[in-house]
Amino acid sequence: MKRILFMAALIALSTSCLAQKTKTITMSTAQNPADAKEQKITMTLEKMAGADMPLREALQLRQTNRKFVDEPIDELTLSVMLAANGYNRPEERKRTAPSARNAQEIDIYLFNKEGVFKFNAEDGKMIQVCKEDSRKIISDQKHFLDAPVALVLVANYDKMKDFSEADREFYSAVDCGYVSQNIYLYCASMDLGTVACGAIHRDELAKVLKIKNGKVLLAHPVGRIAR
Repeated sequence: MKRILFMAALIALSTSCLAQKTKTITMSTAQNPADAKEQKITMTLEKMAGADMPLREALQLRQTNRKFVDEPIDELTLSVMLAANGYNRPEERKRTAPSARNAQEIDIYLFNKEGVFKFNAEDGKMIQVCKEDSRKIISDQKHFLDAPVALVLVANYDKMKDFSEADREFYSAVDCGYVSQNIYLYCASMDLGTVACGAIHRDELAKVLKIKNGKVLLAHPVGRIAR
């Protein structure tokens, strides 16, 4: 649990580090606020090392990988990766990935051996929604069990109430693509492998993630590349 809490702290920091060089954050993995265990950590932007590759190099290296080594990804690397849909202008509530009418409807769920966690960029929390290793239900594709982490992208239709049904389907898919490409580029810059998978078990995932008004769109296994 301490490791999960520390990872949540790093995630919260990574999504706002472009706006502030130092930040003190509060995080919790408890679903019930009354049960929350809070911890404050202060770090500086200078310690967020690694993701400094020029964009042109990341574009050159961007590729799909399906063979992974089952070894852990450190919390700092993983936390900065989730800035693929974090805030780069928190004072304006604007994110690193665009969205139609600024709906910000794409949610990221992290799957690993310790369970399933929903990333909430607004308050910097990782909320545990399942305590079981549920990677096996994502897809029949073997690489979801080989990779230590999977990111599942979900459209939250509660944030798209002013969209027609056709526009909701179209724009949520487009917005998901922006987040997916951010994940690809970050993985390229950190010598990690990933692949955007659409052949996933959407109905089963919706049950595990308790999706009532939304759609599971894509999944990204992420891990060190098997050479």
